[in-house]
Amino acid sequence: MKIKSSTINRFFVPFTVLFLFVMVVLVFTPLSVMAQAEANAAGVIQVTDFENREITLSQPPQHIGALLGNSFPQILFLDGADKVAAMMALGYTKWFDEIYPEVASMNIAKLNNARDPNVEELAELGIDVVFYWSGLPDQVRKMNEIGIPVIASNPSGIDFETAQEFRDLVAREMNLYAVVLGQHAEEKATRWLAYLDEKIAYVSERVKSLAPDQIKKVYYIRKAEDGLQCFAKSSYPLILVNIAGGELVSKELDTNLSGFTDVTMEQIIEWDPEVIFMGWMNTTDAVLKDERWSVVSAVKNGQVYLTPTSTSALFWDYAAEAPLDLLYIAKSLHP
Repeated sequence: MKIKSSTINRFFVPFTVLFLFVMVVLVFTPLSVMAQAEANAAGVIQVTDFENREITLSQPPQHIGALLGNSFPQILFLDGADKVAAMMALGYTKWFDEIYPEVASMNIAKLNNARDPNVEELAELGIDVVFYWSGLPDQVRKMNEIGIPVIASNPSGIDFETAQEFRDLVAREMNLYAVVLGQHAEEKATRWLAYLDEKIAYVSERVKSLAPDQIKKVYYIRKAEDGLQCFAKSSYPLILVNIAGGELVSKELDTNLSGFTDVTMEQIIEWDPEVIFMGWMNTTDAVLKDERWSVVSAVKNGQVYLTPTSTSALFWDYAAEAPLDLLYIAKSLHP
């Protein structure tokens, strides 16, 4: 029986197109991407941390050391708290008992010296990976020497000036945790990033028509009992305040990429901020009960706000709740 050429073409041409498409994908897909896919399929996890180290985990971790200040709240947010065996003691707040009461029964070790941990204690806890600070090579070496991989999940210095740079940095942080925790966490991180993008766009749209004299002068305290330590250049709050229609009075102060610095009362009086935010603190007493602050416009006009805390301990400005901090700042500045 003779097969018509049209019949051959009907089957052969689509097959040829499909074959060529597959070959193009294989040729132009980077080997690193293919290798990563194969590694993930085998249960191996590979990430590049904030020290630009390539970290390989032979299997998904089951006993995580969440030693960096905001690492446990990030992991908790991504539904991975049951895999945490140790955390920074300062990172545990009363809000866990309110929002995630089950955390209390997880028997997570609270380390008072998480920045310089006892490696023998980590070994006894069976820690199989640690989320940690950047810029502490000696401590990392000690942990590596006993076989514990260390992931720097936050930069040692923050050097950004735009909302997009801020967004990209926090997205990288969240995704670093998510890749280690697995597919469910990656999906949740994707939804969180979409929410962050939505809120940045929402606030930006609301404040874009503000006149120059409507941009509020803001002083944002960080932690100090006397209120004389503040966020400045290279800080998360600098960008959050900018997006929200404010201007950090300390924006030009060099912080050596730490994001914060100490100032004097005389400098604050000279700046005369219209609004004061108090971050990483539990009371406004440092400002409202100190007579020196009474001449500052923010105090005279009742514009002193305590930044809320939650599962991210004192770190509401740079953890999973950063979008909420943005909304809080924007609402306070422009109710």
